[in-house]
Amino acid sequence: MILILGQSEDDILYFVSRFTSSNTVDELPGNIRAYRGSFGIENMAIAATGYGNMITSAVTAMLIDHYDPYLVVNVGPAVSLSPDMHQGDLLVVDRYYFQHVRYSPLFA
Repeated sequence: MILILGQSEDDILYFVSRFTSSNTVDELPGNIRAYRGSFGIENMAIAATGYGNMITSAVTAMLIDHYDPYLVVNVGPAVSLSPDMHQGDLLVVDRYYFQHVRYSPLFA
């Protein structure tokens, strides 16, 4: 299963509308609504995680635990990363720092 996450319902609306089979809505704790369906031959779950680092990380952890995806894709605004980023740009992260703490693997 592939898990697609966005901050708001607007961020995930396009992906939900692209399901090739009828979708189901899972009501999860915290009023989280996750949409499940298929895109081509892949099963997918799509959800909005909310705003703020703490809420987003907690919801993301719950969704990963619930759906056990092999791939997680986060979509949405990246305006704070660089003024040179535009809609449609792809950002691949190999190191992650939050509050000056490195969360990437030790030898990456």
